[in-house]
Amino acid sequence: MSRSVCLLLMIALPAMARAQDGPTQLLASTLAPSEELSSSGEALTPLVSSRPWERWYGSAEYLLWWLQEGRIPGLLSAGMPGTSAIPGQDPDARWINGPGRLQTRHGDRFCGIRATLGCWLDAEETWAIEGEAFFLERDSTEFEAVSDGNPTLAVPRFNPAKGIVESHIVAGAVPGGTRGGGMVGYTRVELFGQQANLVRAVDVPWLSQLDLLLGVRFLEMRDRADPTTVSRLYPDGSSIIGTEDHLRAHNFFYGGQIGARGRFDWRRWTIDGRGLAAFGADRQLVRTWGYTITHARQSRRVDTHGLFIYPSNSGRFQRNTFDMVYEVGANLRYQLTDCIQFFGGYTLILWCFPIRAGDQIDTVVDPSQAIARPTIPWRDDLLWAQGLNLGLRFGW
Repeated sequence: MSRSVCLLLMIALPAMARAQDGPTQLLASTLAPSEELSSSGEALTPLVSSRPWERWYGSAEYLLWWLQEGRIPGLLSAGMPGTSAIPGQDPDARWINGPGRLQTRHGDRFCGIRATLGCWLDAEETWAIEGEAFFLERDSTEFEAVSDGNPTLAVPRFNPAKGIVESHIVAGAVPGGTRGGGMVGYTRVELFGQQANLVRAVDVPWLSQLDLLLGVRFLEMRDRADPTTVSRLYPDGSSIIGTEDHLRAHNFFYGGQIGARGRFDWRRWTIDGRGLAAFGADRQLVRTWGYTITHARQSRRVDTHGLFIYPSNSGRFQRNTFDMVYEVGANLRYQLTDCIQFFGGYTLILWCFPIRAGDQIDTVVDPSQAIARPTIPWRDDLLWAQGLNLGLRFGW
């Protein structure tokens, strides 16, 4: 009996002492360390619990992004019948495919997904590790031009051995008759990436939370360009000439990154922003091959070169080069439940020196190969990817 009385006193006396500070402090003292009080005195369950199995968080997003267009040189020109259709040299000759940037089939709009998964390493939510990955759908562009010889369609190329611009006539007057034909150009691009970060939360007076990030980033872009031509010799149509040029450009970025992100909470609303800078290297790979196929009545010949791909630039080429990637973004979030937030925002990624397939087309061509042209120019280009994101964030 005396042991029960002593135990009751041990519980009641501290509670009576705390009661002198008011009912709110008494209620706060009974809450778990990870709980907070709302303005009405009700306990709010935080998004992340101090229990180890409830320190995980993640998000899933739908992406609607736009990408910088790829470039091509001047590939196909049109001119008056009987001319070589060389722009700047023949009357009324003009470029109809290049030079410049090519818009993809869906107006440079790419859809994709992004997912994030993280875990706080301590109950105070000071250290965390997290990973993120995004994937964009592939998109392409196509170009087509056909003529019966009026107007002339031609592929101008500078011959360094002769020091002049020559034209491969796709459609128009040639020795022995008139060609009818056309060109089809196809390009395609894919982009995706991943990153992993160590997160350190620090206290800042004017923010609800500030996180410092240190990690690694990977990006990959696959780009291709495939111009092809087909011509038929008239009047009998017995001779057909087809050319194919295929270029593949692959970029793999590996780098370390630093960054920061902060958030400001107001009731159920949250505004957050982030900035990251990655420094590392690109492994750049170019693969090229080409064919010229000639069909006559009694023969068929296949040459292992196209109009822009010859032995001097055919095969597999690789280099490593320094590069940088920057990312900024912001979100507006709303707390739907204790464990779920709905959010939408904006992201901008800048990749400084990747290569694109169209930029590796060299229009200086020596068909005899006495001079080793064409080559791989290794022209790089700034790539930006930007757009909107919409998603849900979970904590459990």
